[in-house]
This record gives sequence, C-alpha cells and structure tokens, in this order.
Amino acid sequence: MHSFKGGTDGSGPSAAPLAIDAAGNIYGTTGNGGAYSVGTVYKISPSGQETVLYTFTGGADGAIPGGGVVLDSAGNL
Repeated sequence: MHSFKGGTDGSGPSAAPLAIDAAGNIYGTTGNGGAYSVGTVYKISPSGQETVLYTFTGGADGAIPGGGVVLDSAGNL
C-alpha cells in the first residue's frame, strides 16, 4: 500500500485502470504533483515501494494525465 504525499511523489492518482507486470509491480499515473506539479507516471513494487518513472513538464509532453498506462507483451510500459 502507498499513500501519495504530493510534491515530487505525485498526488491525485488517476482513476484509470492500473497496469500490473508479471513481477507484481503496479503502474499508473497521478494528475498532480511531480517536479512541475502537473502529474507523474509511477511504479509501486509488491512491497509498497513507490518509484516515480516520469514527471510531466506541462510542455510538449502534456500535463495532468487522466488516463493510465499499458504494458505490451514484452513488458514495455
């Protein structure tokens, strides 16, 4: 279990479906937080350790993601 704290951690996790890999890691997005306060892509391990994989900048990469992420058959996010 993980509680988002805001700031670089991210906040406001998306209600979009989560992606889960073969190792049990959970992937999703937050609509707020991150270094630029416009959202993140995160991974949570089975032990509850959160890792921010990407921080949106609000520029060409977008901001405030409302959707989730998907994994392909090779495990790419």
